Amino acid sequence: IRTLIATGLVSEGCVQATCLGGHELGYTIVLAQDAHSSFHKQAAARIATLNQTLSDMGLDVRPTAQVAF
Repeated sequence: IRTLIATGLVSEGCVQATCLGGHELGYTIVLAQDAHSSFHKQAAARIATLNQTLSDMGLDVRPTAQVAF
């Protein structure tokens, strides 16, 4: 396994931790930008911020339709 594809609930929690942990361990991370969410009332803003932050760090952030196995 060299690549992890991340999706899920609680973008600023589990999803972020999985992406950062995998990246730190040397995996290629693909975050499906439209396949994670949050319970926070500012969810849309938090999701957009996380997508941008992880992309700026060099992680591969792309729409689900562009994720291939």
